[in-house]
Amino acid sequence: MKIKANENLIVVRYSNKYESDCIQKHQEVINKEGFVWFGKCGNVIRKVNAENILSQDNPKIILYSRAGTYICELKDISYETQTKNIPNYYKRLMDSKDECGYELFKPSMYYALCSIKEINPDLLKKFVILKSGKNLYEIINKTMTTQMIIKSESDISIGG
Repeated sequence: MKIKANENLIVVRYSNKYESDCIQKHQEVINKEGFVWFGKCGNVIRKVNAENILSQDNPKIILYSRAGTYICELKDISYETQTKNIPNYYKRLMDSKDECGYELFKPSMYYALCSIKEINPDLLKKFVILKSGKNLYEIINKTMTTQMIIKSESDISIGG
């Protein structure tokens, strides 16, 4: 996989608190259906930013948590609830409520992923946050922001 210099991507911080092997569950849907919707709770990225990312050749996102970092080929972005091409655990969680009656898992947007490939988190050193120009690697664990538009500082080749 190649990332061109100055190519924009989305980085999404994810959690495996609802499902310890959430990435594997998403990969299983890709293997079976060809793509999977990855639901993201909380704040959304602006539609103009989503359109800009999708307009690029071979759009990509990075999924990041301390448990693992992944680069993904991006097929589409949706702000509508998805019920097909999702891991089975989504259905269970979407029907769950906490003790106060609040929904536990209500994604506010979805990313259609065609592939998920694990990468070394050190690769994040090669990206800057578009809005601030700060290095992604230095900021990712210090910010509460869960989604950011980033750009590569140089051409990047990811093996395999």
